[in-house]
Amino acid sequence: MDEMSWRAQLAKSNINILNVHTVSESRWDVFYEFMYHPHGGQTKWCKTWTKVYGQYDEALDESLPVCDNDLLNQLKDEVLSLRKELEG
Repeated sequence: MDEMSWRAQLAKSNINILNVHTVSESRWDVFYEFMYHPHGGQTKWCKTWTKVYGQYDEALDESLPVCDNDLLNQLKDEVLSLRKELEG
């Protein structure tokens, strides 16, 4: 089975990207929303934003441009952390 695309992974995690503001090639401001469950059977949505950075290349001593995997990994990590906080 093929690995799911980054878009499918975000959809499966109930993460919707609302807007992306490109500050620079290596930094994006991403506005997004995600679903969480504060109580059994209750569903809520949270809208928020984050800064997404490209990976840092030590050999070049600079940040690389933001790519799809940077966006996917950071959003999934942040949403997991926020869900734990909001549902805990």
